[in-house]
Amino acid sequence: MKRAILLTAILFGFASCQVSKNKITPKNEESDMTNLEIVQQYFSALEKGDMAKVESLFAEDLVWHQPGKGVQSGTFIGKQAVFTHLGKLAKWSGGDLGIKVDYLTDNGVMVVASIHFALEKNGTSMAMRGVDLLRLEDGLIKEVWLFSERIEEEDAFWTALAQSY
Repeated sequence: MKRAILLTAILFGFASCQVSKNKITPKNEESDMTNLEIVQQYFSALEKGDMAKVESLFAEDLVWHQPGKGVQSGTFIGKQAVFTHLGKLAKWSGGDLGIKVDYLTDNGVMVVASIHFALEKNGTSMAMRGVDLLRLEDGLIKEVWLFSERIEEEDAFWTALAQSY
């Protein structure tokens, strides 16, 4: 099922590139960056905790798809809703969630990141691989889909952390 969803998302991205021929390699007009460079800056800002930079890379009507059935899961619409969601994750984790990007690649308006994330909190730990799929429009991150290697484990981890608050 997860593979089917990822394949659908990738095919959607390919179709989007074919429809928007002028946006195969969109540039941010203000900084003249490619979509791949924008996503690199996003992950770099996340690593540094530079949320002002992260915010500057998000579209106002951003849509964020967080997988699973836990307290962290859902679809969050709008930059404010996404930042409220990310704020909860930061609170529950103490800001210590480490994300390592293994590689990034793009297909026009779609950028995919193969990642590894880990966190240890309150004597419990979680470490797994994931894939983040980002769709960009007009030089901004417009939509994000997250995929986790073992979503049930991630659900249990975040739910336990949230209950400690």
